Amino acid sequence: SFYMAWLLSLQAQGTRLVNGPHGASLMQYKPFQLETFRRIGAAIPRTLISNDPDEVWRFQKSMPATVFKPLMGGALTERLDANAMESIDSIRASPVIFQEQIDGDDVRVMLVGSDVVSSVAIRTPEQHLDFRADPVYSRGDAAYEPVVLPSSIVELCQRAAQTCGLLFAGIDLKRTASGGFVFLELNSSPIYLDVELKLSHPIS
Repeated sequence: SFYMAWLLSLQAQGTRLVNGPHGASLMQYKPFQLETFRRIGAAIPRTLISNDPDEVWRFQKSMPATVFKPLMGGALTERLDANAMESIDSIRASPVIFQEQIDGDDVRVMLVGSDVVSSVAIRTPEQHLDFRADPVYSRGDAAYEPVVLPSSIVELCQRAAQTCGLLFAGIDLKRTASGGFVFLELNSSPIYLDVELKLSHPIS
Protein backbone atom coordinates (compact mmCIF):
# COMPACT_ATOMS: atom_id res chain seq x y z
CA SER A 1 0.00 0.00 0.00
CA PHE A 2 2.80 2.43 0.89
CA TYR A 3 4.75 1.50 -2.25
CA MET A 4 1.68 2.02 -4.47
CA ALA A 5 0.95 5.36 -2.77
CA TRP A 6 4.54 6.48 -3.49
CA LEU A 7 4.23 5.53 -7.17
CA LEU A 8 0.86 7.27 -7.47
CA SER A 9 2.35 10.38 -5.84
CA LEU A 10 5.25 10.40 -8.33
CA GLN A 11 2.82 10.03 -11.21
CA ALA A 12 0.62 12.86 -9.91
CA GLN A 13 3.71 15.11 -9.90
CA GLY A 14 4.33 14.41 -13.58
CA THR A 15 6.95 11.65 -13.32
CA ARG A 16 6.76 9.20 -16.21
CA LEU A 17 6.46 5.67 -14.88
CA VAL A 18 7.08 2.59 -17.02
CA ASN A 19 4.53 1.29 -16.35
CA GLY A 20 2.30 3.35 -14.08
CA PRO A 21 0.39 1.59 -11.29
CA HIS A 22 -2.99 1.94 -13.00
CA GLY A 23 -1.90 0.16 -16.18
CA ALA A 24 0.06 -2.49 -14.30
CA SER A 25 -2.91 -3.20 -12.01
CA LEU A 26 -5.36 -3.48 -14.92
CA MET A 27 -3.24 -6.17 -16.53
CA GLN A 28 -3.94 -8.52 -13.62
CA TYR A 29 -7.55 -8.78 -14.78
CA LYS A 30 -7.65 -11.11 -17.76
CA PRO A 31 -11.32 -10.48 -18.70
CA PHE A 32 -10.43 -6.81 -19.21
CA GLN A 33 -7.60 -7.82 -21.54
CA LEU A 34 -9.90 -10.09 -23.54
CA GLU A 35 -12.54 -7.37 -23.79
CA THR A 36 -9.89 -4.90 -24.95
CA PHE A 37 -8.70 -7.29 -27.67
CA ARG A 38 -12.28 -7.96 -28.77
CA ARG A 39 -13.22 -4.28 -28.82
CA ILE A 40 -10.31 -3.28 -31.11
CA GLY A 41 -11.08 -6.12 -33.52
CA ALA A 42 -8.32 -8.60 -32.62
CA ALA A 43 -8.99 -12.31 -32.98
CA ILE A 44 -9.27 -14.11 -29.63
CA PRO A 45 -10.09 -17.73 -28.76
CA ARG A 46 -13.75 -18.60 -28.26
CA THR A 47 -14.20 -17.90 -24.57
CA LEU A 48 -16.54 -18.64 -21.69
CA ILE A 49 -16.15 -16.96 -18.29
CA SER A 50 -18.43 -18.73 -15.84
CA ASN A 51 -18.89 -20.41 -12.48
CA ASP A 52 -21.76 -22.57 -13.79
CA PRO A 53 -20.62 -26.20 -14.29
CA ASP A 54 -23.47 -26.91 -16.73
CA GLU A 55 -22.36 -24.05 -18.97
CA VAL A 56 -18.82 -25.39 -18.90
CA TRP A 57 -19.98 -28.89 -19.89
CA ARG A 58 -21.84 -27.44 -22.89
CA PHE A 59 -18.89 -25.25 -23.86
CA GLN A 60 -16.40 -28.10 -23.64
CA LYS A 61 -18.56 -30.35 -25.83
CA SER A 62 -18.67 -27.66 -28.53
CA MET A 63 -14.85 -27.38 -28.73
CA PRO A 64 -12.25 -29.75 -30.18
CA ALA A 65 -10.11 -28.99 -27.11
CA THR A 66 -10.57 -26.62 -24.17
CA VAL A 67 -8.19 -24.91 -21.74
CA PHE A 68 -8.78 -22.95 -18.55
CA LYS A 69 -7.02 -20.21 -16.61
CA PRO A 70 -7.79 -17.95 -13.62
CA LEU A 71 -9.31 -14.49 -13.95
CA MET A 72 -6.17 -12.95 -12.48
CA GLY A 73 -2.54 -13.46 -13.47
CA GLY A 74 -0.09 -15.75 -11.75
CA ALA A 75 -1.12 -19.27 -12.79
CA LEU A 76 -0.47 -21.41 -15.84
CA THR A 77 -2.98 -22.37 -18.52
CA GLU A 78 -4.19 -25.97 -18.17
CA ARG A 79 -6.17 -28.42 -20.32
CA LEU A 80 -9.78 -29.03 -19.40
CA ASP A 81 -9.41 -32.80 -19.58
CA ALA A 82 -11.38 -35.60 -17.93
CA ASN A 83 -9.49 -35.21 -14.65
CA ALA A 84 -10.22 -31.49 -14.48
CA MET A 85 -13.88 -32.06 -15.29
CA GLU A 86 -14.21 -34.39 -12.30
CA SER A 87 -13.83 -31.39 -9.99
CA ILE A 88 -15.70 -28.87 -12.16
CA ASP A 89 -18.28 -28.21 -9.41
CA SER A 90 -15.58 -26.36 -7.46
CA ILE A 91 -15.88 -23.39 -9.85
CA ARG A 92 -19.15 -22.42 -8.17
CA ALA A 93 -16.98 -20.52 -5.68
CA SER A 94 -15.47 -18.27 -8.34
CA PRO A 95 -15.65 -17.79 -12.13
CA VAL A 96 -12.92 -19.23 -14.33
CA ILE A 97 -11.88 -18.47 -17.93
CA PHE A 98 -12.48 -21.36 -20.33
CA GLN A 99 -11.21 -21.09 -23.90
CA GLU A 100 -10.90 -22.95 -27.14
CA GLN A 101 -7.36 -24.37 -27.33
CA ILE A 102 -5.44 -22.62 -30.10
CA ASP A 103 -2.59 -24.61 -31.64
CA GLY A 104 0.38 -22.94 -33.29
CA ASP A 105 3.58 -21.03 -32.63
CA ASP A 106 3.92 -19.07 -29.40
CA VAL A 107 4.78 -15.51 -30.44
CA ARG A 108 5.87 -12.83 -27.97
CA VAL A 109 5.64 -9.22 -29.17
CA MET A 110 7.41 -6.47 -27.23
CA LEU A 111 6.33 -2.83 -27.50
CA VAL A 112 8.04 0.28 -26.17
CA GLY A 113 5.72 3.21 -26.66
CA SER A 114 4.20 2.61 -30.09
CA ASP A 115 7.28 0.79 -31.43
CA VAL A 116 7.34 -2.99 -31.84
CA VAL A 117 10.97 -3.61 -30.82
CA SER A 118 10.85 -7.40 -30.82
CA SER A 119 8.64 -10.15 -32.19
CA VAL A 120 9.72 -13.76 -31.84
CA ALA A 121 8.43 -17.32 -31.97
CA ILE A 122 9.56 -19.30 -28.93
CA ARG A 123 11.25 -22.57 -29.91
CA THR A 124 11.73 -25.57 -27.61
CA PRO A 125 12.09 -29.26 -28.55
CA GLU A 126 8.56 -30.03 -27.36
CA GLN A 127 5.68 -27.58 -27.58
CA HIS A 128 3.90 -27.15 -24.25
CA LEU A 129 0.41 -25.86 -23.69
CA ASP A 130 1.89 -22.92 -21.76
CA PHE A 131 5.50 -22.20 -22.71
CA ARG A 132 6.19 -20.88 -19.20
CA ALA A 133 5.83 -24.48 -17.96
CA ASP A 134 8.42 -25.78 -20.43
CA PRO A 135 11.58 -26.73 -18.48
CA VAL A 136 13.73 -25.83 -21.50
CA TYR A 137 12.25 -22.32 -21.50
CA SER A 138 12.46 -22.04 -17.71
CA ARG A 139 16.19 -22.73 -17.59
CA GLY A 140 16.93 -20.27 -20.40
CA ASP A 141 17.63 -22.80 -23.18
CA ALA A 142 14.83 -21.81 -25.55
CA ALA A 143 15.63 -20.54 -29.03
CA TYR A 144 13.88 -17.59 -30.64
CA GLU A 145 12.95 -17.08 -34.27
CA PRO A 146 12.28 -13.50 -35.42
CA VAL A 147 8.73 -13.05 -36.72
CA VAL A 148 7.72 -10.36 -39.20
CA LEU A 149 4.24 -9.23 -38.25
CA PRO A 150 1.68 -8.01 -40.79
CA SER A 151 1.04 -4.29 -40.47
CA SER A 152 -2.54 -5.00 -39.37
CA ILE A 153 -1.29 -7.07 -36.41
CA VAL A 154 1.28 -4.42 -35.46
CA GLU A 155 -1.52 -1.85 -35.39
CA LEU A 156 -3.67 -4.07 -33.16
CA CYS A 157 -0.76 -4.55 -30.75
CA GLN A 158 -0.22 -0.79 -30.63
CA ARG A 159 -3.90 -0.12 -30.00
CA ALA A 160 -4.11 -2.77 -27.27
CA ALA A 161 -1.14 -1.35 -25.36
CA GLN A 162 -2.39 2.22 -25.77
CA THR A 163 -5.92 1.33 -24.65
CA CYS A 164 -4.50 -0.28 -21.52
CA GLY A 165 -2.25 2.71 -20.78
CA LEU A 166 1.03 0.82 -21.14
CA LEU A 167 4.31 2.37 -22.29
CA PHE A 168 6.01 -1.03 -22.13
CA ALA A 169 4.11 -4.20 -22.99
CA GLY A 170 4.48 -7.81 -23.98
CA ILE A 171 1.69 -9.38 -26.00
CA ASP A 172 1.35 -13.14 -26.40
CA LEU A 173 -0.08 -14.40 -29.68
CA LYS A 174 -0.61 -17.74 -31.34
CA ARG A 175 0.39 -18.01 -35.01
CA THR A 176 -1.82 -20.68 -36.52
CA ALA A 177 -0.94 -23.07 -39.33
CA SER A 178 -2.88 -20.86 -41.75
CA GLY A 179 -0.71 -17.86 -40.85
CA GLY A 180 -3.32 -16.05 -38.77
CA PHE A 181 -2.65 -14.50 -35.36
CA VAL A 182 -4.81 -15.02 -32.28
CA PHE A 183 -4.35 -12.70 -29.28
CA LEU A 184 -4.04 -14.41 -25.89
CA GLU A 185 -2.72 -12.05 -23.21
CA LEU A 186 -1.10 -8.68 -22.54
CA ASN A 187 1.63 -8.29 -19.91
CA SER A 188 2.79 -5.06 -18.25
CA SER A 189 6.07 -6.58 -16.99
CA PRO A 190 7.07 -9.22 -19.54
CA ILE A 191 10.25 -11.29 -19.25
CA TYR A 192 12.50 -10.36 -22.17
CA LEU A 193 16.19 -10.41 -21.25
CA ASP A 194 16.85 -13.86 -22.78
CA VAL A 195 15.48 -12.66 -26.13
CA GLU A 196 17.55 -9.49 -25.95
CA LEU A 197 20.76 -11.34 -25.16
CA LYS A 198 20.31 -14.01 -27.84
CA LEU A 199 18.98 -11.86 -30.70
CA SER A 200 20.28 -8.39 -29.75
CA HIS A 201 16.78 -6.94 -30.01
CA PRO A 202 17.00 -3.38 -28.55
CA ILE A 203 14.32 -3.82 -25.89
CA SER A 204 16.13 -2.22 -22.95
